[in-house]
Amino acid sequence: MDPTRVVTIQDEKLELKDNNVVFVDDVDATTGPRITGMTRVGPDIPGTGVQLGELVRPSAQIVEFLRCDAKSPTGRGQPMLDTLCERMLGIVRKEQ
Repeated sequence: MDPTRVVTIQDEKLELKDNNVVFVDDVDATTGPRITGMTRVGPDIPGTGVQLGELVRPSAQIVEFLRCDAKSPTGRGQPMLDTLCERMLGIVRKEQ
């Protein structure tokens, strides 16, 4: 295991190999976060956070993980999700 390509999340060592994105879900669960996958995005990082969508939009795996098409059943947190997905990432939620 190449120590320069290893990340530790909640005391779990994970070899990145060629990946540079780690999907971590259930970060607020009582059981703790769960690593659900990894992928790689290109080296061309946009100049600002507002342009982050240009980096992640081409990755269907990242867009799916972000669940920008999900709606909160209670409406709680929906404005934050909408802001992140639509304004910051440029990913528009599909109407359901």
